[in-house]
Amino acid sequence: MQTPETHSNPDSRFFENASVFVSRLDTFDRLVQAFNSELGRALASAKHFERFKDLGVRVTSSVGQQAFLKVLRQMKDRSGGVSLMGRSYSRVGLDLPNDEDAALVREYREILQGDGGVLVNLSDQVRLECSLYENGKRRTITNEEEFRAISSNGNSALITAMFLMGFVQMIRGHSPVRLVWVTDELGRFDSGNVGAFLKTLALNDIDVICASPSVDPALARHFPRLSIFESTGAIFTTENHEQEVLDEIA
Repeated sequence: MQTPETHSNPDSRFFENASVFVSRLDTFDRLVQAFNSELGRALASAKHFERFKDLGVRVTSSVGQQAFLKVLRQMKDRSGGVSLMGRSYSRVGLDLPNDEDAALVREYREILQGDGGVLVNLSDQVRLECSLYENGKRRTITNEEEFRAISSNGNSALITAMFLMGFVQMIRGHSPVRLVWVTDELGRFDSGNVGAFLKTLALNDIDVICASPSVDPALARHFPRLSIFESTGAIFTTENHEQEVLDEIA
């Protein structure tokens, strides 16, 4: 998001531009807050993996932490009065802006970039935080490094799946729509996580198609149907009756 270019004399237009820019950033903040609330409700209604308890997700905006906003907010607060005064200047041609307004314009000038505007990449201002209990231990994830720390045995894939289930629930709502997810690199999971992954997604009306370069019996046992694709183009499919027994036990 970028402010309009300002090449005119320092008058009320500086204050008006600052006011519009701040209002748009405030609107972005409110939209992020609304999305965070909606995602929280969606995750609360979704079935969770048993190994992860008390899942909490926060999506926040760091737009308000921009250092230059202090000056722009002051200009926004002054924009109404300055606009009226500016029209008075043009008609009467007597008074000049007071010292406070002149100081704000000078500070505003220091903020402007080479093209005469202020640029904020909104995609860089969104922060995602996840908190949960894993096997009785509290974990908080705020960056990629913390996410990698719990990535053994496919845990990161399970956490990613929880986020995606929340997004799906936001879109699907209460409609009886069943979805199909395609998952690659199944070998990253251990057998226990595969079972939890498939069971939880099924409870959320999501079917899974997975691919793996080889068939590990410990993983394959969780799937009701297995297909092998040969290099010749032939496809061999078999039904897994062991999965039916596992379903009955569950």
